Amino acid sequence: MSFFSRLFRRKKTGIYKVDARIPLRITGKYISLELHYANNFTHDEKLFYIDMLNIAATVFNSVEFKIFVTSEREMLFMRNYTPVEIYNYFMSGKSTIEPVEDNDIDIKITMYNDLFSNVIGYTFPNVADTWLNRKYFYFNDAGKALLVGNLCHEYMHKLNFTHSYKNPEQMSVPYFYGNIASFLAKKIIKGQMLTPL
Repeated sequence: MSFFSRLFRRKKTGIYKVDARIPLRITGKYISLELHYANNFTHDEKLFYIDMLNIAATVFNSVEFKIFVTSEREMLFMRNYTPVEIYNYFMSGKSTIEPVEDNDIDIKITMYNDLFSNVIGYTFPNVADTWLNRKYFYFNDAGKALLVGNLCHEYMHKLNFTHSYKNPEQMSVPYFYGNIASFLAKKIIKGQMLTPL
């Protein structure tokens, strides 16, 4: 069953109902997103997160994303990789946990509450899970763009990219990728089309 047939099921009344069954796979032309589980999410949060994943898949499979992330050379703390090598690694779907090239970003996410934290979410390269702070889960367009950026940022940690603490003026790969993804998500949310790869 395709993603759209799972997400939108026609009722006899003609009204479309959103289905939040998980796991689900959002298939992109070059890289797909697979949501294995979303722990501690309400039904509405799951629906909102699934909608955000559709935007993320469009961003990651766009020409604009490729151009932005492969052209930056000045500010990145890249660990001896070229921008093109980092992009190809991103699109491969490999991670430190699952080193097989499957062109698939595996998402295993748990919501937590920390009102006093300034951290949107976190993960570690050696674990499959990612944690998302409910404090930053906004049910609006800006919230979707923020979540797209965070998903991308945390996935870069799964690829073993870290932050540059030696030189704070250097933007790290996770922040750079997350910022670009969030920027392009805002364009989609505003109704602008991205060019598919």
